[in-house]
Amino acid sequence: MRKLFYTLLCISIMFFGGRAFAEEVGSDTAAQSGDDEALPQEETYTFPSIKPEIWVSGGYRFVSSEGSRRAEEYEYLHDSVVLGGKLRMFSFPNRLHLDLDVRNEKDYFGDLTYMYKDIVRFRTIESSLFHNLENVRLIDLDPSTPSPGVDVRDANEKYGIRFGMTNVFLRFKTPDYPLHVYLEGSLIERSGTQQQRSLLGSGTTGNVVRTSQSRDVDQDTKNLTIGANTHLGPVELDISHGEKRFKEEADKVLYDFYSASAVRAAGEYPHNLVPDLKGSSNTLKIHTSYTGSLVASATLSMIDRENSDSGAKADYFIGAGEISWIESPRLAFFLKYRHRESDIDNPDTVTIADRTNPLNSYTYAVEPSISSVTDRASAVIRYRLTTGVTVKGEYSYENIRRSVSLEWDLPEHTEKNVASLSADLRVIKGVYVRAGYTHKFNYDPAYNTEPDRSDEGKVSVSVSPHPKVTALVSFAIANKRRDDLHFTDTLAARDREVNRDRLLGSLTYLLMNDLSFTASYAYAHNKTRQDIVYDDITGVPRIDPLVPNADLMHNYALDINYLPKNNITLNAGVSYTIGRGAFYPTDVNLLLPVSIASFAELKTRELLFSFSGEYQFKGGIGMGVEYRYSDFDDVLDNPNDDVVDGKAHVVLLTLSKRW
Repeated sequence: MRKLFYTLLCISIMFFGGRAFAEEVGSDTAAQSGDDEALPQEETYTFPSIKPEIWVSGGYRFVSSEGSRRAEEYEYLHDSVVLGGKLRMFSFPNRLHLDLDVRNEKDYFGDLTYMYKDIVRFRTIESSLFHNLENVRLIDLDPSTPSPGVDVRDANEKYGIRFGMTNVFLRFKTPDYPLHVYLEGSLIERSGTQQQRSLLGSGTTGNVVRTSQSRDVDQDTKNLTIGANTHLGPVELDISHGEKRFKEEADKVLYDFYSASAVRAAGEYPHNLVPDLKGSSNTLKIHTSYTGSLVASATLSMIDRENSDSGAKADYFIGAGEISWIESPRLAFFLKYRHRESDIDNPDTVTIADRTNPLNSYTYAVEPSISSVTDRASAVIRYRLTTGVTVKGEYSYENIRRSVSLEWDLPEHTEKNVASLSADLRVIKGVYVRAGYTHKFNYDPAYNTEPDRSDEGKVSVSVSPHPKVTALVSFAIANKRRDDLHFTDTLAARDREVNRDRLLGSLTYLLMNDLSFTASYAYAHNKTRQDIVYDDITGVPRIDPLVPNADLMHNYALDINYLPKNNITLNAGVSYTIGRGAFYPTDVNLLLPVSIASFAELKTRELLFSFSGEYQFKGGIGMGVEYRYSDFDDVLDNPNDDVVDGKAHVVLLTLSKRW
């Protein structure tokens, strides 16, 4: 509440100070011009009359599916009524715009904007998307032994989560001075069911049971920001205060039976808690006028977060500054600096109790959280050598210092250096080339996935030799290396190397003015070779050197657009994707009695075909049809993975009217 009070106080100062500044400037201007001089009459502009535009549509969506819902991963696979509409109204000083598209109760989009002159601006956007989730099967490789065991409680369950997002923005402006007061809010929702996999049994050693069960999800994240900005002479100032809340309304915590162990008695104990979170922020932004060749800006933010269940707290301070200098149309410089401090505090211990007998409790120690201080500085130079040739160079340095790093076996500080050079070239008329190279060098990175050094190169070529032909080719390659991996074991695991390749190509050909073809191809290849450290069944640490892990993807697509008449639109497309991946351990302990690689080996094929058409009758009436077919094929039919074949058909019929 105190932070909100200070924010409102600053907004009031900005309001009255800004008005006073404007009145002072206005008084000086009037004095300079003379009180006796008559101001010239200004012509009043009359806005033209614009008729409202209205478009409404309705229809029905037919859905048929079998097998895995991965065939249409982001589609709510149920029949539904479809609604849509658009409204545009301009009657000065009022402006209104509405856009609505409802496919079903889980998939929809709405956008509403209203403005009164430039004094009031209101906009809200609401969208929702449904995500089909897989039910991962747990496999007991040795049912004759009780530990490790498998307890499947969700056989044949189908999972899915709806993601909803609502954004609201409201801004007020004073009529005679550029002072804005704004309110910005968002609501993010996740609702549905998902699979929860847990390690039960004793919870430590012996009598271990891998369990899968269904879990209800009903989460919402709320953000609210109030702020104001104004011009104070040569600078613009913005100050804001934000509040954030996260809450789980469904299965906040799960309870399961744990057998007795050396540290606690048998009983029903909580696990996989989803905590409630809250926090606030205060931000100050200031920048000079953007109209000059020299522009400076600065941002200061203070953020706090709290876990309402555990009592853990985090405070962040962020300061950033930027200076840009456009020396000439050919040469420009940019300097940036960012400072970040994180102070994280958590309780030393946490106690959990048996739900059936609260006297059975277990208190365990919590490792102290890592606080850090980060400084990052960067410089960019952009220079236009000649017409059609522009080069840009950039260098950045980042320094991270951590506290309590030894408890987590992390380095006390890390340094990151990044240097890049890029160029944009117009080789000849219709041929454009963009190329770039980036080198990164890290001193003592914190995690094994972070490289000591990396090199990345990108090049793209755009060609348009004829008004009817456009081609694009883009290629990227990266190599990342790490020479000293950190594991808790004392074995000398050292090497990690990552190679990534990307290729994208497309060709668009306008066969006739009303007929065009677009063919495209995409390729992605990732390969990682890394030392793997693990304990065998006797507890002895072992190392498997330079284990390869690779995945590969090819995508082929063709799209056709045809307008045989002014009132007929036809579109068709087909996409075919092949993907596969695997890793290849060599240690015999990982190959017998069942190779651990068999759980990761994957090869899939996915076919997607789509067609849409629209016919416009007289009087603004239209009729449309859409059809989409998806086929997801598990080529290997591997019994040890969670991939299942699936097919889906979606048909949409609509009728629309436009005024």
